[in-house]
Amino acid sequence: MGKLMELLGNPQLALQTVHVAGTKGKGSVARMIGNGLFASGFNVGVYTSPHLETIRERFVVNDCLISEPDLAKCLARVREAVAIIDASSQEDRELRPPTFFEISTAAAITHFFNQGLDWIVLEVGLGGRLDSTNICLPDLCVITNISYDHTRQLGSTLAEIAAEKAGIIKPQIPVICGAENYEARQVIHDIAAAKRAPLF
Repeated sequence: MGKLMELLGNPQLALQTVHVAGTKGKGSVARMIGNGLFASGFNVGVYTSPHLETIRERFVVNDCLISEPDLAKCLARVREAVAIIDASSQEDRELRPPTFFEISTAAAITHFFNQGLDWIVLEVGLGGRLDSTNICLPDLCVITNISYDHTRQLGSTLAEIAAEKAGIIKPQIPVICGAENYEARQVIHDIAAAKRAPLF
């Protein structure tokens, strides 16, 4: 993901971002934050997954789905970068071709950057620490409630799962946590404290 975004000019570094992780409700929270920012007069992009009827649902600007021509345009730009990575991965065994989610995340960030938005809201796809969206440098991190999900990838206990979700926490960046379980909340508290990130 780092190589892909580097080839695209690292647009994620120039965007004010709210990063949303959690088990349940993170897509709804992302949309509510986006709608709240939009209602406050900001131009805002919201990236969520999965989509229900059309991939355009993943790319929302000011509460409107991306147009088909704009989607084609940003995917064409990302496709150029993917082709470079694909060619390089033949020689560099540590470099692998990007996944669908990595490509769609890169396309969303590229589109939002090209739109000159005030804010973007990125919903984590799975986990947090190793998620494609974790390429961002957020201004605010949000972690919704934590429960058992994707235990094969994230761990078998709520503490392990919470640690993966809390992987989005960055040094000194504020975190809003909605975890109700004490064990999960304590893990998030400890990670935020270690990174000197204000926790609410």
